[in-house]
Amino acid sequence: MATESEPGGLAAGWWRRLLQQLRPSGQGAAQSFESLQRHLAAAREQADRLQAVLDQASDAVISVDAEQRVHFFNKAAAAVFGVGADEAIGEPLDRFIPTERQLAHRLHVESYRRTGSTARRMGRLHELAGQRADGEVFPIEASISRSGEGDDMLMTVVLRDVSDLRSAEAARQAQLRAEASRQAMSEFVARMSHEMRTPLNAVLGFSQLLQSDEHEPLAPGQAQRVEQIRAAGWHLLRLIADASDLSIVEAGALRLEVSRVSLDAVIDEALAICETQARARGIRVHRHDRDGAVLHVDGDALRIRQALINVLSNAVKYNRDGGAIDIRAARDGDSVRVEVGDTGLGMTREQLAHLYEPFNRLGRERDVAEGTGIGLVLTRQLVERMNGRLEIDSEAGQGTRVRITLPAAARAEDAAPAIPPPPPPAGAPAALDLPPLVLLYVEDNPVNVLLVQQLLARWPQIELVHAEDGQAGLELARRMHPDLVLLDMHLPDMEGSEVLEELKRNPDTAALGVVVLSASEHPQDAHRAREAGALEYWTKPLDLRSFPADVIRVIGREAAAR
Repeated sequence: MATESEPGGLAAGWWRRLLQQLRPSGQGAAQSFESLQRHLAAAREQADRLQAVLDQASDAVISVDAEQRVHFFNKAAAAVFGVGADEAIGEPLDRFIPTERQLAHRLHVESYRRTGSTARRMGRLHELAGQRADGEVFPIEASISRSGEGDDMLMTVVLRDVSDLRSAEAARQAQLRAEASRQAMSEFVARMSHEMRTPLNAVLGFSQLLQSDEHEPLAPGQAQRVEQIRAAGWHLLRLIADASDLSIVEAGALRLEVSRVSLDAVIDEALAICETQARARGIRVHRHDRDGAVLHVDGDALRIRQALINVLSNAVKYNRDGGAIDIRAARDGDSVRVEVGDTGLGMTREQLAHLYEPFNRLGRERDVAEGTGIGLVLTRQLVERMNGRLEIDSEAGQGTRVRITLPAAARAEDAAPAIPPPPPPAGAPAALDLPPLVLLYVEDNPVNVLLVQQLLARWPQIELVHAEDGQAGLELARRMHPDLVLLDMHLPDMEGSEVLEELKRNPDTAALGVVVLSASEHPQDAHRAREAGALEYWTKPLDLRSFPADVIRVIGREAAAR
């Protein structure tokens, strides 16, 4: 028999005596003890499982006692605050709150400890913030709950770091403000364009009438001054057009008609527009690589032409008299590159740094009168919208080299023809060749009416009838059945689109030819007018060289169709 002095005897005897004291006597008591052990083991297992779940939670979980000292700190809390659980346990909650917010936060938690009965979300009245171990303050979202009473009470906070969420929301709000600003600017530019085109219609129209008046010709000095008026008017019109295009592009409202385009044909078209100005200054234009492979790109033919015209126009405008322009185009892998080099003024590094600032002419307004400071900004936007890029190299006094790179078309044989340049105005027939015609002009601006009267004065066979609002126009159209209706889109009593719809709805006027005259050059406005039944859509200011001939052309086409 082992004694307490034998190995293991003392310990074994002590343990047996302890068990005998703790174990109730009797079979029922033994079963109760074993049941208690099982419940304790189950509770311990459940606690371990809960600990594991809380440690795997993505949100930080922190429990504090009535003194606001940390009793529980899960792994997410350790990651968020940069403090291990062993270090955090027993620390005051203030350690994790920014200094300037500690008092308010402490009072809030104390108030909840005294009165709170249910879980609640924190921060409804004030933004919440936490502080990491390195001192960084960051925004949080949190909810708080409590359990137990008195000294056993615990308050548990579940929180998450919302820095990324707040940053994303701030970025989204900034984007919304930027989009609203762009939209407001686009609408402003559209209204400005409309309001400025109406008086420009008179400025350009009457200046052209003065220049072309064979019965009362201008004196040389008068002719020179009128030419200055006309040139300034066209410059202002070009500025309005560029600003309108730029606002449309920046607002994301530009519609591209992407197809396979013959690049060589577009270059020829752009050259045809710019060569007169180049020839007048003795600038030689060299087109290289004409005998190479035919090049095709994927893009909008009209916008490619617009971009090339801007680049070539600059190459002429900022060149020296007697200078040269070299144009090269070549395939470069999956792209096609067009390069335009000139021997002009060139640019300094400082000027290149401000090259794409709208309306900044880089100090060249003193040397070159023409220009808006928008052309290259618009050109880059157009090229990038077509998945291309615009690159510019320049050296002061040596010239500038501009490269436009666009995606190459997959199959050249499928290339669509380039948009042809507008044909020259057709010669108007002589007065004796015209039968009596009636033209109804629905327009509320008397200056515009006077201008059209003057433009058509050389054809007495054309009777111009004027209606100053939409209802009068509809009545005159039903009663007179004119050969052509010219319709302004902004009338005092109704929109021009409503007049057009009513004309096409009424059987008595449905066959009348209608041409819309509008100060808006927005493509969607033109599309809607044609969809509603307009034969053509002409924008103001009217061009003296083409307007009379266009009127005769449309009337003749309608007469032939009948």
